[in-house]
Amino acid sequence: MLEVAAEGLPHGSHPSVHSDRDVHYHWPVWIELMTCFELTCSMSKKARTPDNAQAKSFFDHLKTEFFYNRDWLGKFKEEFISVLASYIEWYNTKS
Repeated sequence: MLEVAAEGLPHGSHPSVHSDRDVHYHWPVWIELMTCFELTCSMSKKARTPDNAQAKSFFDHLKTEFFYNRDWLGKFKEEFISVLASYIEWYNTKS
């Protein structure tokens, strides 16, 4: 999934990938992909759950408010991206 996402980034884009130190962040293939695509790993300190609480909260809301309550079968990627962008805009400005 990281490789697919990284390949879709605009040329010259090198965003941070946030981690709460899960196991896959220590996996050699993951580390190699992070290096290959020049991505920056952003890690919270151990036992510092407040460091990533906002990110976890956002993704919980995204899943329950946006993803799970819709039928995505037969939808094109472009439509999904457009609806997702609208949700994120709403979440950041209206919620």
